[in-house]
Amino acid sequence: MRLLTLQQYKLNKALARGYYTPGLTLSPANELSQILGETFPSCCAYAGECTKVCLVVTGHNIYPTHAIARARRTEFFWQQREKFLVQLLKELDLAAARATRKGLKFAARLNLLSDLEVLPELVSAARPGMLLYDYTKVPPRYWKQIPNYHRTYSVSEKTTAREVQECIDRRVHLAVVFNLQKSAALPKTTILHGHRFQIFDADLDDCRWLDTYRTSRIAGLRFKGSKANMNQAAGSFIKVTTIF
Repeated sequence: MRLLTLQQYKLNKALARGYYTPGLTLSPANELSQILGETFPSCCAYAGECTKVCLVVTGHNIYPTHAIARARRTEFFWQQREKFLVQLLKELDLAAARATRKGLKFAARLNLLSDLEVLPELVSAARPGMLLYDYTKVPPRYWKQIPNYHRTYSVSEKTTAREVQECIDRRVHLAVVFNLQKSAALPKTTILHGHRFQIFDADLDDCRWLDTYRTSRIAGLRFKGSKANMNQAAGSFIKVTTIF
């Protein structure tokens, strides 16, 4: 059983910026428990309304075979963590070597659908020079110090003024999903908890560590999925577009 996802539409966009960026696709939220009929810890402790229209209902993720495959990987992680880590590190090393052969830089996203800080913590301890990155709904005040791990805070309906201020103080970008599809234009600015933020297009690639803005900005994302699902979640974790 292979652990890493080596090819994916969004991950492949990093190639244009000189990076090879494989990722790890585990079960989101409580999907593992639902599939296997057993009780496992949540893989996204701060998930909210996003679970209703998660990325598992888009693209190839929607297929039952894909759901079972990510469930088996996640079960492997929870039940045999040491063996899981050994295999993950081996696959990461092979992927990094592949990047070098192709003249590319390397970065890995360990939570494509999950939100487990323990993953980059474990990998970082073993590979302190390897660039890791994720989007996360974990509030910044709970972030552990992991030097080679870049995070973008993912805004949800649970996001409070405190979390927004924490991002501003730390100069962390905030990912916001808008009720827009495909190539629709993003607004230039938006307001979160009384703060106006400039917006940049984060659908162009996932290379947030290359963003050089000196202040916190919104990493704007368009909704991935059906219009019906988008309308269902609009106003919860999805921000209804307001153009200024």
